Amino acid sequence: MNNFTLPCTAFEFCLTCLHDLTRVAEANDSQTDSKCNLGYTGNDGENCDACVAGKYKIATGDGVCTNCTAGQYSTAVAAATDVCLTCPLNSVSAIASDELADCMCNESYSRLNADLCVFCVPGKYKATTGNATCINCMAGQYSTAVAAMSDVCEACVTNANSIEASGKQTDCTCNSGYTRSNGGPCVACIAGKYKVATGDMSCTNCVAGQYSGELGAICEACHRHRRHQPRLVTGPPGGPAGPRWDGGPARGLIELEVSSLWGSGLCHH
Repeated sequence: MNNFTLPCTAFEFCLTCLHDLTRVAEANDSQTDSKCNLGYTGNDGENCDACVAGKYKIATGDGVCTNCTAGQYSTAVAAATDVCLTCPLNSVSAIASDELADCMCNESYSRLNADLCVFCVPGKYKATTGNATCINCMAGQYSTAVAAMSDVCEACVTNANSIEASGKQTDCTCNSGYTRSNGGPCVACIAGKYKVATGDMSCTNCVAGQYSGELGAICEACHRHRRHQPRLVTGPPGGPAGPRWDGGPARGLIELEVSSLWGSGLCHH
């Protein structure tokens, strides 16, 4: 008890124990016989200091305060019993932690609220202890792992892509100009077909009057083509005798109608 007065013996002056000291036996006549109370620490006969939060002391004397162990915390000051509390599930703390906020979420878990850490869902991971959010797999990747504690994200197959934080392989869909069936590889649309959107849908035929001459290309409209018609000349000046075709200047232009059939890779005259 605090400010305990030692009982006097004959011919002795009574001394008041220092604050937070107690004695363990009657009729002791020395200040050094005074011991620190439970919850306090210090040398015998000297000032005693309260155990700080995160520590406790369950015996009198000059012993040191005991730390709460890793994974525990305590907010109590001058704790005379083991009042250490366990951190919430899936979190951990350093020794002698003095508040709930010292409990940090484990690897592969992130903080949802003050006392709840939740696992990283597929498509995410977290490699360090702390309250940071889980890290997304990048676009073009996916991961099926639950509570991943390292970067286990896998790349989508060739010519396919995915959004961030994709959690399954089927989230990887074929790029525009590519298609697949039954979960197979993404292959280019053949000439005469196209696909504008991403996804695993089939390629679409170019309509009549359009064509696509390359794999994975878009359809383009067939155009009217013009060509110079050479003129027929019959002799000099400046040339050999007799009729011949002369390439310049054009006597007229011939327009060629060009068209194609459905699903064509070529335009036809």
